[in-house]
Amino acid sequence: MIGYLGGKGVLGWVESYAHWIAVVLLLLIGGKMIFESMSEGIEEDIAQITHKVLLLLAIATSIGAMAAGFTLTLLEVNPLIACTIIGITTLLFSWVGVYVGAIKWYLAGKQG
Repeated sequence: MIGYLGGKGVLGWVESYAHWIAVVLLLLIGGKMIFESMSEGIEEDIAQITHKVLLLLAIATSIGAMAAGFTLTLLEVNPLIACTIIGITTLLFSWVGVYVGAIKWYLAGKQG
């Protein structure tokens, strides 16, 4: 929602090329996510996650969400409904990710 409100304030300045900014931001974020998902040795990196790394990941995720909020200004949607749908979807996928991770952790403990 903060990204949407910020986008509304900036939209007047960059309205003629705002769609290109949105495309570039989303491509960069999506491309980085795809690149990181294919990188080797991620299991070792995950095993060494500290509170500092978690804080940086949380900030990066928030910046990505704000960029997505900026793109909402380009669409004819109700921002409250859009943010509610995004929030519910994020909650569900996060819950499934934690659940699957817990099962994988449990099964790895049983084998080792």
